[in-house]
Amino acid sequence: MSMDIANQCQCDMQMYRISPGVYMFVLAFCLLCDAKLKTLSKGTKEKVQLVLVMARRAQLYLLDEPIAGVDPAAREYILDTIIKNHAQGATILISTHLIADIQGVLDEYVLIYNGHIVEKGDARAIESEKGMSLDAYFREVFRYV
Repeated sequence: MSMDIANQCQCDMQMYRISPGVYMFVLAFCLLCDAKLKTLSKGTKEKVQLVLVMARRAQLYLLDEPIAGVDPAAREYILDTIIKNHAQGATILISTHLIADIQGVLDEYVLIYNGHIVEKGDARAIESEKGMSLDAYFREVFRYV
């Protein structure tokens, strides 16, 4: 295993108070890969980074495009990891353009353009209120801005 990965895991475990179980998962993953993080595929890097982030017992998780550029199977894994592994009572803020992939797990949505809120609301009520999915509504709103 690369010392870069072992050092990074040790550093992350100490700095972010990651549980030993998660540390062992990442360490085993790195042993299987026997590669430096920068040599891994985008999807694999995203998975490793996500495990490290979600292992923290935070009250707020800010995830910027966590599923962009990864294959559909990796997207499913990433979303499943987010939903099942956040601290209880925590808020998860996901920034993405891939609305169709995440609309099923959202409670609320905020559409932002040039730093300004264009629209916000209940993600589950959008279909009955607007007569379309959140993804379709997103496309409709941003067609004109």
